[in-house]
Amino acid sequence: MFCCLLVALFLISIQPDLGTSLALVFIFVAMLIMAAVPVKILAGISAAGVAPVPLLYADLFEYQRMRLVAFFQGTQAQLHFIPEQHTDFIFSVLGEELGLIGALLLLLVYLLLIYRILHIGSVAADSFGALLCVGVAAMIAFQVIVNIGINIGLIPVTGLPLPFFSYGGNSILVKLVSVGIVLNVGMRRKKALFT
Repeated sequence: MFCCLLVALFLISIQPDLGTSLALVFIFVAMLIMAAVPVKILAGISAAGVAPVPLLYADLFEYQRMRLVAFFQGTQAQLHFIPEQHTDFIFSVLGEELGLIGALLLLLVYLLLIYRILHIGSVAADSFGALLCVGVAAMIAFQVIVNIGINIGLIPVTGLPLPFFSYGGNSILVKLVSVGIVLNVGMRRKKALFT
């Protein structure tokens, strides 16, 4: 399983897409926790994953380094400039148009969606179905947290869309297929008996 993650991370790093790489790592860790992997093994994997991070800074592309520098210098807030309002910064537009109540309602919808996915995983017929549900919930939760964190200035810009809300065909397609898989897991709560 770890080798599959490394292959996926390598292929994504060729793109390059740092945000998707981070999302995959988050999903992987969430699934390990769900699978009740011992804390010592989790700590070892975490240490092995975090150790090369300072060395990888030199391998980042110039625009990725500039995003990190801009995050720590606060140029976006000082210039009152919000780029890519229909994709990365859609949450800021929602907040401006619908105010605090609209933003909180959207967060409530995401919380309910993640809760329902995790509930379906908790009643799944087998551990594979439960792990699928945890993976989908982790994917959606990570993207919501990162996108909103970007919008409020807590996280550097990574380019992850707000699930089901940002403009982009690939993102919505992946989310819809993922929710379809979760619904399939929920539909098959009893183990199939072949006679």
